[in-house]
Amino acid sequence: MLDPKPQPDRRYNRMTHFIDLSRESQECAADDAPLASCEGKFVQIRNDADEYLVFASKGLCKYHSHIVETFASLRNIDVRENSKGDAVYFVDPMWEVVGGGKMKIDRDNRSVELAGSSQAYGPFDTVGLKSRLTPSFDGYTINVA
Repeated sequence: MLDPKPQPDRRYNRMTHFIDLSRESQECAADDAPLASCEGKFVQIRNDADEYLVFASKGLCKYHSHIVETFASLRNIDVRENSKGDAVYFVDPMWEVVGGGKMKIDRDNRSVELAGSSQAYGPFDTVGLKSRLTPSFDGYTINVA
């Protein structure tokens, strides 16, 4: 699901969209929040116009590559597997997987944590990320490491 209010990324002149794949699985469903309480992984994807932070709960996507595959499938974007078979990449060079990590969203304590790095895609870009998260998580403590 796309966040109805994408946030501008002035550094890259892109809009930032938040997608919660967990909502589709009903594992972390909540209609009154941009993202529900859960733990899992995320990937950061960009194209010329937009940035996407795609979140998935632990039970939904075991690997970061599964998140990329699901995102691409939902948008009819072609991907190809790398030679080792541990990652997928976009065929269209306009799209790029920036990196990924782990996420924890705790609605009860009003906190969001993004940290770590993806073995397949490397670290996500932290520059300005906290400020882009702030409007969608108003009143939350946001930790980006």
